[in-house]
Amino acid sequence: MQRIPTNAAPRKTILVVDDSPLWASLVQAVLGSDCQIIQCLSGAAAVPAYAQCLPDWVWMDISMPGGTGFAAARALLAMWPEARILFVTQHDENEFRREAASVGAVGYVLKDNLAAAVELMRPAPAPGPKPNAAGPAGPAGWLTTLMRSFFQPTAALATALGLALLTASCGKRPPAPDPEIVARVGDTAITRAQVLRAWERRQRGTAPLAPTTMLADLVDEAAGYAQAQRSGFLDKPETQIALRQWVTSRYREETYRDLAAAPEPSERELREAYAEHTNSFVRPPALNLAVILHEVPRTATAEKRAEAREIVAGWRADILAATNASRAFGQAASADSDDSATRYRRGEIGWLSHAELGARLAPEVVAAAATQESGALSEPLAGPKGFYLVQVLGRRGAEVRPFAEVEPTLRHQLREARRLTSETQLRVALRTGLDIRTNLDVLSALTLTNRPAPLPATMRKG
Repeated sequence: MQRIPTNAAPRKTILVVDDSPLWASLVQAVLGSDCQIIQCLSGAAAVPAYAQCLPDWVWMDISMPGGTGFAAARALLAMWPEARILFVTQHDENEFRREAASVGAVGYVLKDNLAAAVELMRPAPAPGPKPNAAGPAGPAGWLTTLMRSFFQPTAALATALGLALLTASCGKRPPAPDPEIVARVGDTAITRAQVLRAWERRQRGTAPLAPTTMLADLVDEAAGYAQAQRSGFLDKPETQIALRQWVTSRYREETYRDLAAAPEPSERELREAYAEHTNSFVRPPALNLAVILHEVPRTATAEKRAEAREIVAGWRADILAATNASRAFGQAASADSDDSATRYRRGEIGWLSHAELGARLAPEVVAAAATQESGALSEPLAGPKGFYLVQVLGRRGAEVRPFAEVEPTLRHQLREARRLTSETQLRVALRTGLDIRTNLDVLSALTLTNRPAPLPATMRKG
């Protein structure tokens, strides 16, 4: 919450709930010392701001980050039913007006007609002569002209501000405004061309854009840059480094746009690369196995191991005696296997190459399965975890993977190769014509130590 200072003691306090700092400052400039403006930049902050200042009026915007003005108005009136809330907004839709009325607002005024807001805040007039038909006295007469001009993203803003200053001056006419300048911030001019470029750039977004919001952003940007210049911030070494990096990045982007953009590989190029590197896409021989494991502790005695082997041999005999050996194998795996990865898949491991099987099973088991016939059931096979029964469900020889299967991988490889080529060409282009010298002795004398990678958030203490 920010108080906009005034030179005289305020007679009214207005809490302006609006996400544009420029708007609150302009309202203060318009109303002058008759009112003190207290600025609140979001609907979420409206309740604590109201509690702190207990204003006479609340001027509420509708579209703000962190919640709408309607939600903020409901929260305020729930705690302070006597609060007088006036919606001052750019939205002229009837549905918004109805929503404001249902919330309990005193009124609904457009930002380009603040004279109406001033009138709403005036106490009821005492009985007497009717006011002059020419319009309200004081600032309200030129106020509407000023605010309507404020909502035109053209040089009309400068014209209206000039008229306002002329009204408040001693009759001295200011110089005619430059029709190409929309606003000034110190010595910096915001031109029509800048406004149009910013408008086109921001039209790429999905949210609706108000011209005044964009102009306020441009003014804030120019003001921030002016303050940075004034404070010496631009002369700091880290600022100079950041500016140099930004300029280099934009220069590369705009000057070498075509060079940096590697074209997508065509269908023909992909098929040519596939034909040229077919050997890279060969699928190795594979086995489809099913296993049953009976675990035996490593510390088991020879007698215990012999008992375990007999148990597995009994399972083998039962499977071979069954009418359907494959079904019996699956049932035995589901009921008795200690291999949790395959137990609920009826013992089936799936298609794996010899190298993949070696990482999954004991070498003795893989070696026996490699010579075993399809459909055959092995003898009990000893391994580090215990004893296995293995059934070979299928064999597949080496084969070339089809183009459709490898196309995504091939596309990625070609894209990466072109990106690296483009980056190399770009680096050469940037260095062309420059005298570049390096001193590796100085570099090697520096103490450059890589910092350890930070721990994942889940591993950090408290």
